[in-house]
Amino acid sequence: MEQQQRMQLGVGPQLRPRCNITEFKKIALAFDGATDPLEAEKWLAEMEKLFPIFECMDDQKVTYAAFMLQGIANDWWQMEKRIHEHDANPYTWEMFKNAFSEKYFPRSVPLQKQREFLKLEQGNKTIVEYEAELMKLSKFAPAFVADKDSRARKFEGGLRTDIMQ
Repeated sequence: MEQQQRMQLGVGPQLRPRCNITEFKKIALAFDGATDPLEAEKWLAEMEKLFPIFECMDDQKVTYAAFMLQGIANDWWQMEKRIHEHDANPYTWEMFKNAFSEKYFPRSVPLQKQREFLKLEQGNKTIVEYEAELMKLSKFAPAFVADKDSRARKFEGGLRTDIMQ
């Protein structure tokens, strides 16, 4: 049997589909350089979730992620590319993630978000809104929500007095 016929029958080595920019673009989120660091972090996490699904090879990740940058984020990328255009080694996904995080998720942000978590109270929010905000910020304060009891105490401690009673 010829190799092509065996592959069609599911016998023998199978070719892995490669990342396809048209399909990737249909699902991937664009990033325009939003000033909210959590939006930048969310975009980067989305890229990382999509790469295995599309079976992107390491050399494709930077190209595909960069394709989804728009506006000032694309301007940043064009400058970043120029800085590294004469490097002996290729620009890797790890390099992209580090440069992107340095630009859009500065080191001061996790500390700021941790302080927001510690100060968070329900205020005028509904319980659902308060819980969602608490969950969003909790990843910046893992020591304060290490177990169920700690999470419950933080949640209860931030409730409005009339609800807490």
